[in-house]
Amino acid sequence: VDTSVYPLYGEIRSDDGRYLDEMIHPDTYGLGQDVVGDVVLSENLAEDMHADVNDDVTVSFGSDTYKFRVSGIVDTRAEGTFQNFLGGIFGYYYIDIKAQELFPDLVGHYSNIYIKLKDTSDVDKIGDDLDEAFPFMDVTTTTELEDQNADISTFVTQLVSVMGLVSMLIGGIGIVNTMLVVVRRRTGEIAVLKTLGLEPSEITVLFLVESILMGIIGSILGSFLRFIAVFALKGAADAFLVQNLSFRIAPVPVVTGFIV
Repeated sequence: VDTSVYPLYGEIRSDDGRYLDEMIHPDTYGLGQDVVGDVVLSENLAEDMHADVNDDVTVSFGSDTYKFRVSGIVDTRAEGTFQNFLGGIFGYYYIDIKAQELFPDLVGHYSNIYIKLKDTSDVDKIGDDLDEAFPFMDVTTTTELEDQNADISTFVTQLVSVMGLVSMLIGGIGIVNTMLVVVRRRTGEIAVLKTLGLEPSEITVLFLVESILMGIIGSILGSFLRFIAVFALKGAADAFLVQNLSFRIAPVPVVTGFIV
């Protein structure tokens, strides 16, 4: 990477707060040295290699092999996105763009090109122009990325809603079956209540109140357990996606589910 401009958006810092351009010094690169330059490792790669800052590591490409000095370690989530899914699992590293001179097979090979516009009003037109000029390239604009994220969000919302409705349907069937079993097993108790003078409607109200209490207690326990399950799922998703996912308590779904 060219640390003078990378990343175009956001920032990348080490554990001790240093920026990427403070950890990688382009002037250190050159041939004929024992250590040819700086390298910054992702946290998961550093752990796998048992490497720490100021350790020497070997970087190889083809038959070319050189020794680099670890000048910093960054959080894996800095680059562990869907675009760099394998990097989030196995790790990645940064070296200065000048280092490609050490690996001739790398010169001229690029997998991604990022363009930042001063005026974003023409982003769609420029995207269409790039598509026309380079039909063999996959051009994605920020507008398209926003639409993709909106579609994913809508799909996830609909999926969660359907799953919630199905769960409530199954839960309702379970409550019905439970109450039927309870009533059948308490026919003797019902007979005693009728003998004591309770009207059938009063006995019905008694059982309905009991079922309502069961529903209220079950909803309260379910809401509490739901937050625990979601928090645990968030931790697993953070590790899988290598991203920080926000966690907040939304009262509207809780109240809606409780009422239903």
